[in-house]
Amino acid sequence: MKKKIGVFGGSFDPIHISHINLAMIALDSLKLDEVHLIPVFSQCHKYKLQATPIDRLNMLKLATINYPLLKINDIEIKNCKVSYTIDTIKILQKKYECTLILGSDQINNFCTWKNWIEIIENANIAVAQRSNIPIDLSNELISSMYSLHKCISIIPLNQTDISSSTIRRYILNQNNDSVDDMLDPFVREYIKINNLYK
Repeated sequence: MKKKIGVFGGSFDPIHISHINLAMIALDSLKLDEVHLIPVFSQCHKYKLQATPIDRLNMLKLATINYPLLKINDIEIKNCKVSYTIDTIKILQKKYECTLILGSDQINNFCTWKNWIEIIENANIAVAQRSNIPIDLSNELISSMYSLHKCISIIPLNQTDISSSTIRRYILNQNNDSVDDMLDPFVREYIKINNLYK
């Protein structure tokens, strides 16, 4: 029987406590065996990443030291190029039963993703409801899920919305006290020692 994993991809630039909280809530609410945090090598839709792949991997390792069921998976970083979710899912689903963990911002534009129908054919979908972004499913996605006899799981969140971009902005503006509660202490120290986001 395949191990059930959550596939949680992102830039993690940097990883913060909301990422960890979401992964742990998903682990419990979706009855997963593990959650794999998968940092991208580079973004295909968004801004240029500020921290190097190695720095982001190191921060992920530090942030998950006390969470043995959160696994760091460097499959996309090892690829050394833009990776698409479908390619990652196809590799992982050979070994695992995959549930793709998305934010409400991502599910709202999911039908623009490369081979999105193949993604829902090969993985379950779970959406974290972000407090500031309502879930707005397209008719195309709803009909495709229905025809494939699939449903979307909702991950219940009750946390303050934190974004990596806000953290980077605070660090750049030297509002370091503002990020104290947003970052794992080891990650905060790593950012300071390596002079990141300045």
